[in-house]
Amino acid sequence: MATRQNETLELPKTIAETIYLHLKKLIIKGEFKPNQRITEKEITNLFKVSSTPVREAIQRLCSEKYLERNDRKNVLVKSIPYEVVKELYEIIRVLDSYVFIKCVLIISDKEKNELKGLTEELSKYYEKNDVENFIKINLKIHDRIWQNSENGYLYETLHQLLEKIEIHLMREDYLPFKKPGVLKKSHEDHLQMMKAIENRDLKILEKIMQTHWGQELIDKKE
Repeated sequence: MATRQNETLELPKTIAETIYLHLKKLIIKGEFKPNQRITEKEITNLFKVSSTPVREAIQRLCSEKYLERNDRKNVLVKSIPYEVVKELYEIIRVLDSYVFIKCVLIISDKEKNELKGLTEELSKYYEKNDVENFIKINLKIHDRIWQNSENGYLYETLHQLLEKIEIHLMREDYLPFKKPGVLKKSHEDHLQMMKAIENRDLKILEKIMQTHWGQELIDKKE
């Protein structure tokens, strides 16, 4: 059936996709810890389904490197090594910079006001030293910019990278934004980014974006 332009056709999720999204959310939020074992039986009992959609969901998460199978064929939550996190930051820094600069050229007044509101909300959490909510709004700002890129494939790529980085950011044993000076720099970056977007200042924005991602990785204690 044909649909009109800009009209989206919502299709029901399969059982396997529902399970996949649920498990992925638990991994990203840290409710499933690195190296924790996930059994097919507990998932089938949780959803009250057969093993087929569970296996399909697990296989998909393994292919996306959220889960892995060890030599004994056990399914474990994949641990993301520090070196891999650095590689993810390198990729997202380049793509994020490109999208922010592109956004300056096409952003509407309505979208600017929305970003300004999010930046003000970010400042409130910064002043309260509320790291967890600061990170959430921080990532929301970037995600909102990516949505304005008018490139669905680029948005999907950035979103997938961000999900893996978010696992790292929210880890209980390593909260990088609690390092002295890192939270302050991130906040100042966002204030300057907002000002550059309002003024359509590409040079300033490009300069900020060169060091915005990955500052929290510097001098990491091994």
